[in-house]
Amino acid sequence: MAQLTNKRVEKALAWREILKRFDKTDLPVRDFCRVEGIQVSQLYHWKKRLKEDGMSGLMDRRQGRPHKVTEKVKKYIEGCKKSNPMMSAADISELVKKKFSKDISDRWVQNILKVLGLNDPRGPKPRTPVEREHGGKNDTSRT
Repeated sequence: MAQLTNKRVEKALAWREILKRFDKTDLPVRDFCRVEGIQVSQLYHWKKRLKEDGMSGLMDRRQGRPHKVTEKVKKYIEGCKKSNPMMSAADISELVKKKFSKDISDRWVQNILKVLGLNDPRGPKPRTPVEREHGGKNDTSRT
């Protein structure tokens, strides 16, 4: 059985309110759904679940599994990036793997950094002064 969380309860209550408004409206189904910002199929799906199972039918039944990224891991990722802003998501992912024995993809690290407002801008990272001094194929100091 799916774990009961505040988010699941809030979602069920929101659908109950939408279905109550639908029962009271004189709008055609398509117009009502457009106003509510939902698909017609969603409305009928949740209406059927409410009819068959009552309020418990509105609860999300997906099982899923809790994600392996705990708050402790998120704080660690945040600390890594703040202490070394040039550290890549791949580097942080490796550090997390070593410290917590959790295999977290680079993409998940990037998502967490984005949520924290610490994500890198798109494109290549700026070169260091040492790299510019020694030149290279992208060295703009040469003419």
